[in-house]
Amino acid sequence: MPKLERCPFCGCSMWIRKFIYPNGDEGLEPCGIHHSGCIMDAVIWNTDPNDGWTEDKITEAWNCRWE
Repeated sequence: MPKLERCPFCGCSMWIRKFIYPNGDEGLEPCGIHHSGCIMDAVIWNTDPNDGWTEDKITEAWNCRWE
């Protein structure tokens, strides 16, 4: 499984969460238990696998977001 770097704002560990939408479609999102006041705590991800998002692409996007 790809490894996500820690949150750059609060330092919490991150992972990729898999879930199922009510219509049966699978979903993926970067997930972490952010510290109180972290700006990433309120972020809503839109990484629908039907749009080409995979665990590897999410990891690449998260880990190189500041480059």
